[in-house]
Amino acid sequence: MKKISRTSLIIVVIIGILCIGGLSWAFFSNNDEAVNGVVNGDDNGDKDKEKDKEPDDEMTEEEKRELIEKERKQREKELKEEMGEYFVPLPPVEQEDNPPVKARGLYLTGHSVANEARLSKFLELAINTEINSIVIDVKSDDGIITHPSDIEFVNKVNTDRLASIDNLSRLVERLNDAGIYTIARVVVFKDNQIVDERPEWGLQRRDGGVWRDRQGVAWVDPHHKEIWDYNLAVAREAALEGFNEIQFDYVRFPDNAAVVDREVDYAGERDKDKVITEFLEYARSGLEEYNVHVSADTFGVIATSWGDADNIGQNWEKIAPVVDVHCPMVYPSHYGPGYFGYQVPDAEPGGTITNALQDALKRNAPIENPGRIRPYLQAFTATWVRGNINYGSEEVMEQIKAAYELGIDEYLLWCSSNTYVREGTGISLDDALFTREETEAFLAEREEERKAKRLDNKKHSVKDAAEEFLEGVKRNRWKDAYFYHSTGFTKDHRDYEEWAESWSASLEDYEIASYGAVDGSRGEVEVKVKWEGEEEARKEEWEAIKENKVWRVIPSEEFLEILVTYEEEDENGDNENREEEDN
Repeated sequence: MKKISRTSLIIVVIIGILCIGGLSWAFFSNNDEAVNGVVNGDDNGDKDKEKDKEPDDEMTEEEKRELIEKERKQREKELKEEMGEYFVPLPPVEQEDNPPVKARGLYLTGHSVANEARLSKFLELAINTEINSIVIDVKSDDGIITHPSDIEFVNKVNTDRLASIDNLSRLVERLNDAGIYTIARVVVFKDNQIVDERPEWGLQRRDGGVWRDRQGVAWVDPHHKEIWDYNLAVAREAALEGFNEIQFDYVRFPDNAAVVDREVDYAGERDKDKVITEFLEYARSGLEEYNVHVSADTFGVIATSWGDADNIGQNWEKIAPVVDVHCPMVYPSHYGPGYFGYQVPDAEPGGTITNALQDALKRNAPIENPGRIRPYLQAFTATWVRGNINYGSEEVMEQIKAAYELGIDEYLLWCSSNTYVREGTGISLDDALFTREETEAFLAEREEERKAKRLDNKKHSVKDAAEEFLEGVKRNRWKDAYFYHSTGFTKDHRDYEEWAESWSASLEDYEIASYGAVDGSRGEVEVKVKWEGEEEARKEEWEAIKENKVWRVIPSEEFLEILVTYEEEDENGDNENREEEDN
């Protein structure tokens, strides 16, 4: 073995040091780049992502449109597979704006709008008055599709064979060009036509066969999902034809429920109001891509009664949050003797509407994002009501003004025969309705009046709201307290009822010492409250807030704590704090 000289050894060591130093520099240099890359958010993965994005950023407008169209076709393919014979094409990618409108309108049948002479008179009425919208039957009370349809299922069952409107899109375009807001009425669960074709979808008698109401009309069973898809398809097609809004009517089970429930064997066991609410949620979701607003018609009485009192599936608290517009049919003729203190509500059009809509405002107050209230008003004479009065232009205007007084600035008029203008018969609204300018002036005047008096839309002050709340607590009526107790929408009616069951203290007396509005939406109230067993009333200062156009109070934390906790003497005469879960 040869010996290495000292000189050679020194050279080798120097080279080694230089190599190690170079490797270290390269390592730390690369690490610095890596660290900088992480800090700056552009590691190799992100660089790759940026590269992936580059083609999109460099796309021309035409290429972008082609990509969107490709994605739309794929979405339509999936939708067609999902919906099958209920499939309706998606709307164009680019759609015109469809802002909400304060609709003041008339209901018209398919036959009325198909008659040029009648339609011209309705348009003339709209030009000369505040009328700015028209509700048109797209699916009528009998279940007739009122225009030729391209829906595969409709063609199969031929429910458009009696269509009265030749060209629906042309009609809607004409109305929209005239500044008319168009609403497509779709009657849902009352449907003679479809039951004739699909008897198994109808309500079934317990003793066999299809159930029919007293007029011999068949209803479908709302539990059937096919019915949902059928009506959604009809609504989607109407949206494609250019309607601004879809209005679902007869979203309920038949009335006279006590008799119906004895005779009918339902296809499901869910609560009726749950079924109806789920349908509306399903329909609204299914129309999201179609650029339309969604409304629902309900019995006006559900604003005054609690829950699904008539057992038809309509519950204000459940329906209001799932529609854009809520249309209670507050026809005075539909309220029985004694409602609102009137022996014949039909003979008191203004008073009946005032009371009914005050109840509607109250019911909306505790609901987060409820649908706007747009009532259906009576434009017909109810000859079947004992003690009825003739309804002409004066009675119609009484109802409209009653709504306007409460800040409800939209409405729809209902007359099944559509006799709104001079045609030998009818109520002849031609010279009775406000002009659009007169409407705005009237509404502005009422608003200024409420502001000056610091009232809410129910025409209640902060004091009124506090008294309503305190009276509800004093009488242990949680529903009354619920409407005027602001919780920041953290409690719905179910939560509030459960909480109210824990009330254990008794409010013996109260007094409103002072009250006032700080500004248009906030107020203050000073109350004196005396709990049972206390010798003196305690003074408290509460806030008030206007929610959904109604004054509501925010009680002190101390008041709420006492409400669910009280002192009771034990067997030895000592006081002990006790919380009760139930009254």
